[in-house]
Amino acid sequence: MAIPSKNYTFDFFRGLTSTSDFFESYFENRTKPSPYSIYDLSSCGVKNIPYGPYKIPDELDFRVSLEDSFLDLKRRIEEHDNKYIDTHVSVFTADSFNLIISELISLEIISFKVKEIIDPGNFEFYVHLEKIDSSELAHHKLNNHERINLYRKVYGSVKID
Repeated sequence: MAIPSKNYTFDFFRGLTSTSDFFESYFENRTKPSPYSIYDLSSCGVKNIPYGPYKIPDELDFRVSLEDSFLDLKRRIEEHDNKYIDTHVSVFTADSFNLIISELISLEIISFKVKEIIDPGNFEFYVHLEKIDSSELAHHKLNNHERINLYRKVYGSVKID
């Protein structure tokens, strides 16, 4: 599957999705972006897309002002407006996606393993998941050392110099 990369899209300044974000959406049975997801994209999305990892264009501007984003959020909540707005609900780098998938596998939430992640350094990265038998899940549990190393990779991959 092809997944948009935070480092090369209008999501550049948005926070990374976490495993707890995944659980929140899952357990709340969300089928569309929440008003908060819409606000996040609206308030933090940039017009000028970065042209390389951590290479911020000289002329950078947000797509919508902070004030207008907040007013829209407030209106959506007060009016119970749950109209669908196309939004990147989740924001990933290749490493952050690998971390979440690895945790979900370790928790036996999904029966897949990451076969390959290809990050060619452009607008999206590619993930090849392979279905595994549920009896094999125990072999894919993360130990603390492996999990810490995944977190180190994630937070090293979003550092701006």
